[in-house]
Amino acid sequence: MVIEAAAFWVSVTFFGAGFAAGCAGMAFGWRRAGLLTAWAVAAAWALQTVLLVSRGLAQFSPPFITYFETVSFACWLAAGLHLAVGRRRPETAGTVLCLIAFLMLGSAALSPSPLTPLPPGLQSWWLVLHVLLALATFAALAVAAAAAVARLFDKSAMSGPDGQDRLLIRCVSFAFMAQVGMIASGSIWAQKAWGRYWGWDPIETFSLFTWVWYGIVLHLHRTYGWRGRRIAWMAVAGLVLCVYGIWGVPYFSQSVHLYEVQ
Repeated sequence: MVIEAAAFWVSVTFFGAGFAAGCAGMAFGWRRAGLLTAWAVAAAWALQTVLLVSRGLAQFSPPFITYFETVSFACWLAAGLHLAVGRRRPETAGTVLCLIAFLMLGSAALSPSPLTPLPPGLQSWWLVLHVLLALATFAALAVAAAAAVARLFDKSAMSGPDGQDRLLIRCVSFAFMAQVGMIASGSIWAQKAWGRYWGWDPIETFSLFTWVWYGIVLHLHRTYGWRGRRIAWMAVAGLVLCVYGIWGVPYFSQSVHLYEVQ
């Protein structure tokens, strides 16, 4: 637990430092700020890897059962995707991503973090795939939202119309397809667990609503040519819907889902 706590808090510190460095760069024209932010994200991602592997081995189950674990896993995926995108992302997007991860992990720090083996009722590969796809959706939208905020508030963030929108649309497209897989795998697991594929549970209903939202974003872009600031704001809204759908709905609504935010 000491290693886990150290990895968690140092990773939070790195995300905070990355955000601070990015802000300093924007405020004072510090050219190396982007590089320092990228290093901070990489260091935080490595530490989150240590945390998640340690918890997974300790409880002999995937490290995304509790709220603390799902947030940590989601931020780990988002940081990894941000690093994988490389030069295709705007430099200031790293600053925004650090802020998103810092706030998310800060909320996780306020929740209990006991080791929680996967209960018998949740031991299904379909459920594992279901949760992984949900958290991958968050990761894609976090990267999209980071690039969108950079687009909105830093005119030099991306050059050329293709650079302004390509990353956003690719991330939203990935989120759209991941949401399809998430809903499908969840339905298969629900049939085995509860004897029905769909029950209009609050979590199920909101997941369908967010999937429709992602589809609307793609439709407006491809059919009506929405680009620039309008598509950027929709990407930011997509992240808000995703966060509420994964963590907000089970917290504020009564659900038959066995997952609990605690």
